[in-house]
Amino acid sequence: MSQNSENKDPWLTGTVLRGKKLGRTLSYPTLNLSKPEVMKGYKEGVYACVVEIGSRNYYGALYYGPRIFLGENYAVLEIFVLNFSKEVYGEGIRFKPQQYIRDVLSFSSTKKLQQQLQKDVAEIRRIYRL
Repeated sequence: MSQNSENKDPWLTGTVLRGKKLGRTLSYPTLNLSKPEVMKGYKEGVYACVVEIGSRNYYGALYYGPRIFLGENYAVLEIFVLNFSKEVYGEGIRFKPQQYIRDVLSFSSTKKLQQQLQKDVAEIRRIYRL
């Protein structure tokens, strides 16, 4: 993982925004975060991460990069938080990318995307021994 050396605090922050809700339709609802530029210095792709919401820590699958499947060419930042289902729109959260999982991929269908998300989450569960 390439981390911006100017960032002394490994915790990054963002505000939860309303998204397109595609992840929710695929059984993987994500927290869409403001300011994807906080990930500058990190490689685009999927990371295992720790997420602090309120006073609790959770594990998650962080995606940083363009959503090629949706025809977007700009970077977004979103996190699927394991074992979390509350709505936290407008709230600030902290997160810490910990292990790089894979590169940004393009998918030919929502089914293929859903299958990859399933693999990503399984890998994150393995990493954190969940």
